[in-house]
Amino acid sequence: MSSELEVLEKIWENEGESSIKLISNQTRFGLDYVRYICNSLIRKGQVKSTGKRGWYKITAKGEKDLTLRGVIKTEVSRRVGGIKKVILPWSRKLLMPKPPKIELKSKLLPFEERKLKLGKRIEKAASFLRRV
Repeated sequence: MSSELEVLEKIWENEGESSIKLISNQTRFGLDYVRYICNSLIRKGQVKSTGKRGWYKITAKGEKDLTLRGVIKTEVSRRVGGIKKVILPWSRKLLMPKPPKIELKSKLLPFEERKLKLGKRIEKAASFLRRV
């Protein structure tokens, strides 16, 4: 588990708001390291600083990240015709990995361009030769 995820999880477990000292005691990380991680989470928008010094609060983006990683397990269920239907908080499209886009570009140049480049090379080489 990454350190950022562990700190985010500890903030969530402390009712969505926690101090650096409390997080440090729970995770057994140093105070400066926890402060550094919290600052990086602020840059990502997953945590925001509260008015109190050294206190951080989880944002909606942080909750969504924890939900997608499976730390927060939320299920919404409803009965449809006597059958219990479970609705996940995220869509199936987010769970399916996207195939990588492959662009094939030919490295071969048309014959005319190759001929021109060869001609430029010869002209450049000839310009360095001395006339006798």
